[in-house]
Amino acid sequence: MAILRTERLDVQGCRSGHGPATLGQRSIWTDIEFMMPDTSFYNSVVPVEIAPGVELETVFAGLRTLVERHGALRSFFFRGADGELVQQMMAEGEVVVELCEAVSGRDSDLYSLVTDLETRIKEHCFDHVEQWPIRVGIGVLDGMPRVILMSVSHIAADFPSLRILASELHMIVHGGDVKPPPLQPLDFAQWERSPEGRRVQDRALRYWRRNLESMPPKLLTETDRTVEQPRYPTVWLRSKAVALAATALGTRCRVGSSAVLLAAIALLLGHAAGEKRVTMVLIAGNRTRSTLRHYVGNLAQDVPADIDITGKDFAAVARSAWSSSMKAYRNAHCDRAETARLRESVAMERGTDLELGYFFNDLRPTESQNFKGDAPTFALVRAAMSGTTTGVGTGAERDNLLVFLDVTDAGEEGIQLTLKADSRRLGSSEMARFLLRFEALLVAAVEHGVDCGNEQLLKLAEEAA
Repeated sequence: MAILRTERLDVQGCRSGHGPATLGQRSIWTDIEFMMPDTSFYNSVVPVEIAPGVELETVFAGLRTLVERHGALRSFFFRGADGELVQQMMAEGEVVVELCEAVSGRDSDLYSLVTDLETRIKEHCFDHVEQWPIRVGIGVLDGMPRVILMSVSHIAADFPSLRILASELHMIVHGGDVKPPPLQPLDFAQWERSPEGRRVQDRALRYWRRNLESMPPKLLTETDRTVEQPRYPTVWLRSKAVALAATALGTRCRVGSSAVLLAAIALLLGHAAGEKRVTMVLIAGNRTRSTLRHYVGNLAQDVPADIDITGKDFAAVARSAWSSSMKAYRNAHCDRAETARLRESVAMERGTDLELGYFFNDLRPTESQNFKGDAPTFALVRAAMSGTTTGVGTGAERDNLLVFLDVTDAGEEGIQLTLKADSRRLGSSEMARFLLRFEALLVAAVEHGVDCGNEQLLKLAEEAA
């Protein structure tokens, strides 16, 4: 039977300091506090495969180097006397490493062992006041490390940061060179409070006001149906047809495939609500500045995008989605507390609540969103529908959303669409049909193109699903 044991790696001699948290850290901290005491809700795990011949001590040394490089991984987070979030970067401390040691022939189900190890470290609830926001698992076979699993709190690393950490750790443990340490969150927080940083935030607030003043107050109506358990179910769809259709339509409409997917969900939600415009909340990476390309820290922030769905065909909606998303991403760097106050102010001016609960988040790497070469044909898209699969994910009893669509790369299976919703607005059975209509809408758009209006496309998607 595999052996589980814990190691604690000492890290010392690093730069230390404390100061205000960054805007990205403050934003995700609001969500973490909402989910308390389950801080594991915002943990993410990234794997790093280890080549044969690399010793365990080399892996330990690589982990130390990685944590020394990135202050976000060795920081505490807490609210100061004034109630503001503070980050405290430590000069020394420890990284907890859990090892699962297996032996060939004796421990046959290695996949289950790694999966259990991943679950074990991901479900750890970080005490951000006293613990560094990283926990590591290492799968060891016959005395040699084969895979490293890093579980990192979202306050320390957003999705691009995880890819950076995985790439750097792989390079370090295999003898490669890494660039000098990048900008640290403490330094970035100082820039945010500079005149230049403040100008960026003021511009974002003006953008927010324009969107709040014109957005539809509601989309899906809350029903009196029995709330599901858990209240926020999750349903997923894996589809190569969606991936191919998004590529074909992106080529035809001259936009990225992400804009195509955003247009599809806006059309479906807007049609259900009887609205001409739809405000989707996007998750912006905020990495356009060159100094942030290799930055490890949470930069992701929510930003609304207003999408016009009145165009005569799908191409018009896709172009609106692309234009709106580009404007949104350029205006996403702001103080969440200030946008919350602005939202309350505009709601009072308009005399109605404003629901910013409809999210779209494309987590695919940028290179996966843009297709090069000939666009897929309708025959190819149609044939791929036979491989579509659906399933149910892990829901949540508490969340601060109404509808949330995640887009991830599913490899040979195409794209995975993961839908989570408040069951008072969209029940789990309706969510499954919604995702099938999503696929059918894109396939119909590929087949009929500009010769078919959006109302007809929606009707065809309803019939097909």
